[in-house]
Amino acid sequence: MFKSKKSLEVTSQIGADEFFKGIIASTGIVRVSGQVVGKIVGKEGRIPELVIIEPNAHFRGQLIARDVMIKGTFEGKCIGHHVTIAGDVSGFVFYDGSFTVNSSRARVNFSLTTRSLSSFDVNGEEIGALNTVGLSDVVTLKPAKAA
Repeated sequence: MFKSKKSLEVTSQIGADEFFKGIIASTGIVRVSGQVVGKIVGKEGRIPELVIIEPNAHFRGQLIARDVMIKGTFEGKCIGHHVTIAGDVSGFVFYDGSFTVNSSRARVNFSLTTRSLSSFDVNGEEIGALNTVGLSDVVTLKPAKAA
Protein backbone atom coordinates (compact mmCIF):
# COMPACT_ATOMS: atom_id res chain seq x y z
CA MET A 1 0.00 0.00 0.00
CA PHE A 2 2.75 2.49 0.95
CA LYS A 3 6.10 2.69 -0.81
CA SER A 4 8.28 4.81 1.46
CA LYS A 5 8.87 5.28 5.17
CA LYS A 6 7.98 8.95 4.83
CA SER A 7 4.51 8.01 3.60
CA LEU A 8 3.93 6.16 6.91
CA GLU A 9 4.42 9.27 9.05
CA VAL A 10 1.30 10.27 10.97
CA THR A 11 0.33 13.85 10.11
CA SER A 12 -2.56 14.23 12.59
CA GLN A 13 -3.13 12.38 15.84
CA ILE A 14 -5.68 12.41 18.65
CA GLY A 15 -4.04 10.76 21.67
CA ALA A 16 -5.60 8.10 23.88
CA ASP A 17 -6.45 10.56 26.67
CA GLU A 18 -7.72 13.30 24.34
CA PHE A 19 -11.21 14.35 23.24
CA PHE A 20 -11.67 16.31 20.01
CA LYS A 21 -14.86 17.89 18.69
CA GLY A 22 -14.77 19.49 15.26
CA ILE A 23 -13.23 19.02 11.82
CA ILE A 24 -9.81 17.51 11.10
CA ALA A 25 -8.62 18.49 7.59
CA SER A 26 -5.69 16.44 6.29
CA THR A 27 -4.15 14.89 3.19
CA GLY A 28 -1.87 12.52 5.12
CA ILE A 29 -2.33 9.90 7.81
CA VAL A 30 -4.77 10.51 10.68
CA ARG A 31 -4.55 8.30 13.78
CA VAL A 32 -7.34 8.43 16.36
CA SER A 33 -6.51 6.81 19.71
CA GLY A 34 -8.89 8.91 21.82
CA GLN A 35 -12.40 10.23 21.24
CA VAL A 36 -13.58 12.26 18.26
CA VAL A 37 -16.97 13.77 17.54
CA GLY A 38 -16.92 15.41 14.13
CA LYS A 39 -15.45 14.94 10.67
CA ILE A 40 -12.19 13.93 9.05
CA VAL A 41 -12.03 15.55 5.62
CA GLY A 42 -9.53 16.40 2.90
CA LYS A 43 -7.99 19.71 1.98
CA GLU A 44 -6.45 21.34 -1.07
CA GLY A 45 -8.51 19.08 -3.34
CA ARG A 46 -7.14 15.82 -1.85
CA ILE A 47 -8.52 13.36 0.69
CA PRO A 48 -6.47 11.84 3.53
CA GLU A 49 -4.27 8.85 2.57
CA LEU A 50 -5.16 6.79 5.64
CA VAL A 51 -7.39 7.07 8.71
CA ILE A 52 -6.80 4.64 11.59
CA ILE A 53 -9.31 4.33 14.44
CA GLU A 54 -7.28 2.51 17.10
CA PRO A 55 -8.69 -0.32 19.31
CA ASN A 56 -9.71 1.81 22.33
CA ALA A 57 -10.74 4.84 20.27
CA HIS A 58 -14.27 6.08 19.72
CA PHE A 59 -15.21 8.05 16.61
CA ARG A 60 -18.66 9.51 16.00
CA GLY A 61 -19.30 11.45 12.83
CA GLN A 62 -18.08 11.24 9.25
CA LEU A 63 -14.76 10.48 7.61
CA ILE A 64 -13.36 10.18 4.11
CA ALA A 65 -9.96 8.70 3.21
CA ARG A 66 -8.28 6.57 0.59
CA ASP A 67 -7.70 3.79 3.13
CA VAL A 68 -9.62 3.30 6.39
CA MET A 69 -8.81 0.92 9.25
CA ILE A 70 -11.37 0.74 12.05
CA LYS A 71 -10.13 -1.21 15.06
CA GLY A 72 -12.11 0.69 17.71
CA THR A 73 -15.68 1.99 17.81
CA PHE A 74 -17.10 3.91 14.85
CA GLU A 75 -20.56 5.44 14.55
CA GLY A 76 -21.49 7.40 11.46
CA LYS A 77 -20.53 7.61 7.79
CA CYS A 78 -17.27 6.10 6.51
CA ILE A 79 -16.10 6.70 2.93
CA GLY A 80 -12.98 4.98 1.60
CA HIS A 81 -11.35 3.16 -1.28
CA HIS A 82 -10.10 0.31 0.94
CA VAL A 83 -12.01 -0.20 4.19
CA THR A 84 -10.90 -2.68 6.85
CA ILE A 85 -13.00 -3.36 9.95
CA ALA A 86 -11.75 -5.09 13.09
CA GLY A 87 -13.87 -3.18 15.61
CA ASP A 88 -17.42 -2.06 16.24
CA VAL A 89 -19.08 -0.20 13.37
CA SER A 90 -22.58 1.21 13.04
CA GLY A 91 -23.82 3.55 10.36
CA PHE A 92 -22.98 3.76 6.66
CA VAL A 93 -19.89 2.45 4.84
CA PHE A 94 -19.16 3.55 1.27
CA TYR A 95 -16.25 1.96 -0.60
CA ASP A 96 -15.06 1.50 -4.17
CA GLY A 97 -12.03 -0.80 -3.82
CA SER A 98 -11.96 -3.48 -1.15
CA PHE A 99 -13.94 -4.11 2.01
CA THR A 100 -12.71 -6.51 4.70
CA VAL A 101 -13.95 -7.61 8.10
CA ASN A 102 -10.85 -9.21 9.58
CA SER A 103 -11.61 -9.98 13.20
CA SER A 104 -13.94 -12.47 14.81
CA ARG A 105 -14.53 -9.78 17.47
CA ALA A 106 -15.79 -7.23 14.96
CA ARG A 107 -19.40 -6.16 15.49
CA VAL A 108 -21.07 -4.59 12.51
CA ASN A 109 -24.44 -2.93 12.02
CA PHE A 110 -24.30 -0.79 8.91
CA SER A 111 -25.44 -0.19 5.37
CA LEU A 112 -22.71 -1.19 2.89
CA THR A 113 -22.57 0.65 -0.42
CA THR A 114 -20.17 0.46 -3.35
CA ARG A 115 -19.53 3.90 -4.69
CA SER A 116 -16.64 5.61 -6.46
CA LEU A 117 -14.62 8.03 -4.36
CA SER A 118 -15.11 10.52 -7.19
CA SER A 119 -18.79 10.57 -6.15
CA PHE A 120 -17.75 12.53 -3.04
CA ASP A 121 -15.98 15.83 -2.60
CA VAL A 122 -13.01 16.19 -0.21
CA ASN A 123 -15.48 16.95 2.60
CA GLY A 124 -17.32 13.65 2.08
CA GLU A 125 -20.39 15.29 0.54
CA GLU A 126 -22.20 13.16 -2.04
CA ILE A 127 -22.24 14.31 -5.66
CA GLY A 128 -23.48 11.22 -7.58
CA ALA A 129 -25.79 8.17 -7.66
CA LEU A 130 -25.62 5.18 -5.30
CA ASN A 131 -25.11 1.47 -5.96
CA THR A 132 -26.28 -0.10 -2.70
CA VAL A 133 -25.47 -3.67 -1.72
CA GLY A 134 -28.56 -5.53 -0.50
CA LEU A 135 -29.05 -6.33 3.18
CA SER A 136 -28.59 -10.07 2.55
CA ASP A 137 -25.12 -9.33 1.14
CA VAL A 138 -24.22 -7.39 4.27
CA VAL A 139 -25.44 -10.13 6.61
CA THR A 140 -23.39 -12.84 4.86
CA LEU A 141 -20.04 -11.07 5.41
CA LYS A 142 -17.66 -13.37 7.28
CA PRO A 143 -14.58 -12.35 9.27
CA ALA A 144 -11.26 -13.42 7.73
CA LYS A 145 -9.70 -16.51 9.29
CA ALA A 146 -6.87 -15.88 11.73
CA ALA A 147 -3.48 -16.92 10.34
